[in-house]
Amino acid sequence: MANIARDIFKAYDIRGIVGKTLTNEAAYLIGKAIATRAAEKGITRIALGRDGRLSGSELMEHIQRGFTDSGIDVLNVGMVATPMLYFAAINECGGSGVMITGSHNPPDYNGFKMMLGGDTLAGEAIQELLALIEADKLTASDKKGGVTETFAKQIAEKLGADVHNMKDTAVDAIAGYQNVVLMSSSYFFGALMEDWGGKVKLLHTVDFSGKNVAIVGVGSQERHPDSFCSGAADFYDKLRFSGARFVGDVCPCGYEFKFSRMERGGRMLGLCLDKGDAKVAEKIDEWVKAVQPVFAK
Repeated sequence: MANIARDIFKAYDIRGIVGKTLTNEAAYLIGKAIATRAAEKGITRIALGRDGRLSGSELMEHIQRGFTDSGIDVLNVGMVATPMLYFAAINECGGSGVMITGSHNPPDYNGFKMMLGGDTLAGEAIQELLALIEADKLTASDKKGGVTETFAKQIAEKLGADVHNMKDTAVDAIAGYQNVVLMSSSYFFGALMEDWGGKVKLLHTVDFSGKNVAIVGVGSQERHPDSFCSGAADFYDKLRFSGARFVGDVCPCGYEFKFSRMERGGRMLGLCLDKGDAKVAEKIDEWVKAVQPVFAK
């Protein structure tokens, strides 16, 4: 039986003392339990947000891994007010979302408020999550990792490149590479994802003079036509005067969005990927063939 505190499963939320009753392992198991219930309901995507408590970021990392290890896609909206998470859940994820919040409790507490398919999880539904964990009846999936990670690995394999998750990597690690591909998905409102966090602001501390820099954005033209891949444009805006040589811009033809900050002067600043695009594999292949000769010099 999994080692998890039973008393954190309350009537209307899951809540405990961070590092004591609410651990990273507990967050991961709770994510897998929620994902198991989601799969039973045919839900494939969950919105995830957190409040400003310092423990929120780490708990978010582990519950998100519980989702993705169970085959659930995550719309991570970062640090937001609870109503904004619910807005994202209802408008982007069919009414499914989890808010990491300690609410009115002391600073050493944190917790999860949950909804699936438009229904708030409370009472018996929360106790069912505990039962799934204790009985080890959690969904397993061969589909692991988010969409951006999957695309990153595909591109890296074709280029013979290393993959670094910037959440766990210092910016100065970039200094050791001549060829750099900067990649990120975007929040639904068009901002750069939290994995980059404040690190994009530190890119100026790396000497990019003479380096080849390619940009890849990941987004959804159907869900976010007004901000498609816009967050990735932050890479260009931060480095445009750094002496870097930008490569891999593409024609916007073949895309169907209304607006993207990645589009400048009739070209896309880099490759923009949409998992719902039937030609996404073809676009990756064409882009890799275009940048390979430059990277090889």
